[in-house]
Order: sequence, then C-alpha cells, then structure tokens
Amino acid sequence: MAEQLARSKAWVSMRLGLIAQMSPRVREKIFSGAFPVYPYMYTLRQFRRMNGVGPQDIEEFMVALSGKKLSVREIEQLAQGYFRGPPSFRQAIREGHPGRVLEALRRVPEDPDGCNEFERVLLKDLETTQKYMQRVMGKSQDRRSGCARTRSALERSCSSDCIRNATAGRSACMRSWSRKKASGSPTRP
Repeated sequence: MAEQLARSKAWVSMRLGLIAQMSPRVREKIFSGAFPVYPYMYTLRQFRRMNGVGPQDIEEFMVALSGKKLSVREIEQLAQGYFRGPPSFRQAIREGHPGRVLEALRRVPEDPDGCNEFERVLLKDLETTQKYMQRVMGKSQDRRSGCARTRSALERSCSSDCIRNATAGRSACMRSWSRKKASGSPTRP
C-alpha cells in the first residue's frame, strides 16, 4: 500500500492506526469534510493522552465544531479552552457557541501579569541589565581593579541616572515582576 501511495510504511501505518481508533461518528465527520483532518491528527492527539480525556470527549468536541468552517488555529484555541479551560467554555462549545469562547480567549492576556509586548521586552532588558550590573558590582569589589580610571568608570555606571529612571517609572506589571524577582519566583519575559 505504501508503494502505491508513494509514501513511507510509517506514514501509512500511522494513518491506518488513526482510522482504526476512530469511532464511526468521528470517521464520518472526518471523511465528509465536516471536521478538518489536521487538527484531529495533531491538535487533538495531545488531549487523547491526557488523564480524564477519553474518546467520547474527543468525539463530543468534534461533533460540536463540525461544519462550523473554523480555521485550524481557531480549532486549536477551542481545544485548549474545551479540555483545559473552565466548564463554562466546554458548555458554550457543546451548545454551539464557539465564537463566545474564542472571544473570551482573545480577551485573556498572553502574560498572566497582564504585560503588553512593550513591557515584556522592557522587562527582559531590565533582567539583562540587572544581570550585568550584579556582575559589575561584584567585580568592583575585586582588589584587582585598583586603577583610578576603572574605579571612576565603575562609580559612573553604578550611579547612572538612566538605571534609576528606568526602574522608578515602572507600571503595575513591572512592580509585580519586581516583587516576584525579589521573592525568587520564576518570571517570564
């Protein structure tokens, strides 16, 4: 069969295995084109491996979204909401309102602290600056840096108005980041 399709044996074997796992209802939705093959093969696979997510759950999800003409990206987002989100997302999808769930997911910031892209980049820059300032401060204590020129440059760098101004004008997101950093909690750029 692999030779006739000009595909590898592994490619054919994987697809035959998927077809064998499909319930008749799922098979009908896939082969009729009501639900795209790609999300079934790749997006829903990760949820089939989760504890508590059975074939019936996958089938309910597929049936609820079949024929809705959703993009692969939208199906991926809805799957995250359906299998990992609150029960209200699952209920809305079952009732045929995937648009409500997509809208709710769009309103959620990517960063749990609510930082926008500019603030995330600035936080990353501040982390990098902090790393190098700590390195410089540590080296400034080293006895090998006895040269007057080196001492002067270190004093200018460590008391820079630029650093003070950058850290003084933080938004609420940045203050949250500072508290996490001080407590030793992991931060996301």
